[in-house]
Amino acid sequence: MGGGGQERLYTGEIVFMVNMDLSCNNLTGNIPEEIGTLIALTSLNLSSNAFSGEIPETIGALVQVESLDLSHNELSGEIPTSLSALRSLSHLNLSYNNLTGKIPSGNQLQVLDDLATVYIGNPGLCGDPLSKKCPEDGLPDDTLKDHQHRSDDVFLFVAIGSGFVMGIMAVFYVFLFKTNWRVLCFAFYDGLYDEIYVQVCRPSPEPSSRPVVSPSDQLSSRVHAEGALAATARRSLAGRSQARCPALAFLPASHA
Repeated sequence: MGGGGQERLYTGEIVFMVNMDLSCNNLTGNIPEEIGTLIALTSLNLSSNAFSGEIPETIGALVQVESLDLSHNELSGEIPTSLSALRSLSHLNLSYNNLTGKIPSGNQLQVLDDLATVYIGNPGLCGDPLSKKCPEDGLPDDTLKDHQHRSDDVFLFVAIGSGFVMGIMAVFYVFLFKTNWRVLCFAFYDGLYDEIYVQVCRPSPEPSSRPVVSPSDQLSSRVHAEGALAATARRSLAGRSQARCPALAFLPASHA
């Protein structure tokens, strides 16, 4: 730092600095990581310069800081989550930069003064307290789970399809170069086809045309047949007797 044409070198004493205001100086470059060593700072103002790059993560080491103003610079990248560790912070201004990503959440960041203007001028920021929702916040949990399940299903189908194709290619390879296997396989399927064809196309036996006879009818028919046989036998016996003795022919049938 220069003052009155003289250069002064600050070494160990700077770590005890309580207030630092370097606003409106057209400073360029990145904010140095060593900013986090100024643990006694209660107020840091680097606004209205040309600082670029990301906000250093070490800024979260300024546990005593109550006011932090980095507005109107060219800072980019995401807001470091270490800002949520600044429990003494009551005033924060990150407006009009090129910051992107989701605004970190934290107890202290939720109770800052004038939250509506803290992040204004950073179109790439999203999430609370802004009305712009982040892509991962725009979908409910059920939808995210559904997308995940669909991705798993797609992966499963791809795996099954790949396995099926590899199996078909293996079979074709065997049939192409193994003649004996090809002949055996075709013979097996031909025999199987013939057996199935015979079983399916064989005509069914025709139903019997003979009438169904009950047991009582069978018994009656048997008795009738036996009676007719007995009458035939008697007539035959009578005929033989008349042949041996002609005189008997003139007798009544009862005497014969």
